[in-house]
Amino acid sequence: MQGGPIFWVAGHRLHHAFTEDVDKDPYSARRGFWWSHILWILYPRSEFFATDTYRKYTPDLARDAFYSWLDRYFLLLQLPLGVLLYVLGGWSFVVYGIFVRIVFLWHTTQVN
Repeated sequence: MQGGPIFWVAGHRLHHAFTEDVDKDPYSARRGFWWSHILWILYPRSEFFATDTYRKYTPDLARDAFYSWLDRYFLLLQLPLGVLLYVLGGWSFVVYGIFVRIVFLWHTTQVN
């Protein structure tokens, strides 16, 4: 997964703030196609997204209780979704509604 909303917005703002600086741009296309397409997701977040760093770029969202809650529990929210999908259609709904959805989003995410 790609993180919660505060993490995502911070990365986007950081990317636009440092598009000319490869060392500070977490999604720089200058690191290559595969980096900007998907490898940045697999890179350790602490390199670019320490909590203090992304809070600095998202003070508006960090103050909002709803977005802070979503950012904290985004991964945990997949559990009730998985249960609901299982009840509605069994394992095929779970596979398509969670796993295929995540892989599809990874491949449609185009930061640059």
